[in-house]
Amino acid sequence: MIAKEILEKYLEYVCFWNASKGAKNPPSKILERQLSSLMKAVDIFPNEDTNEEHNTFFYFFEYGDFFDKNTHTDDILTPKMKAFVDACIQQSEHARRLEARKNTIEYRQVFNTLLSFRIKIEMLYIPEGIQYEGFGSFAKHFCNHQKGNILIPLKKTLEEIDEILCILIDPTQKNIDKETLISEYEYPTEDLKSVANDWFSDGF
Repeated sequence: MIAKEILEKYLEYVCFWNASKGAKNPPSKILERQLSSLMKAVDIFPNEDTNEEHNTFFYFFEYGDFFDKNTHTDDILTPKMKAFVDACIQQSEHARRLEARKNTIEYRQVFNTLLSFRIKIEMLYIPEGIQYEGFGSFAKHFCNHQKGNILIPLKKTLEEIDEILCILIDPTQKNIDKETLISEYEYPTEDLKSVANDWFSDGF
């Protein structure tokens, strides 16, 4: 599913490659091209006359700006969103106030809030660097182990959040084969894992 690929690659881009040494490293450049291709395939990539930096770093995606130009299908999106909103209301201590506002939900705001939260959680999956010797190294290993224990119970919640994010990205849940992505949407053919391994081997 293209929407799922977009979400996973965006989280990898923001949380790992773009936060690593040198934001414009070879792996991040490939990820940028992959994301651009996938977003064009579901018609959420901005027009060429928009701010270049805004596009390059995919700020428009995190902010939900694509809702200004998308062709989202409300008869698909709305029932899913209503179910999500109802679930949120049931779990909230402000249920009465939220119930009165649930018909004024704004997709862009929901998307930005959920994606921002998802990014923060994804950052926790990145292991602490083991740069110290002795007790410092032990403490790093301990922290990594404890983070794993903390994140296990979040798995089901993250799956639910990802489902809503994917619906917002592309309500039609489109699937496109890799050959079509390459021929029609300029999807890069370089192997990201191989490029990343070479980059790490060269010492960044």
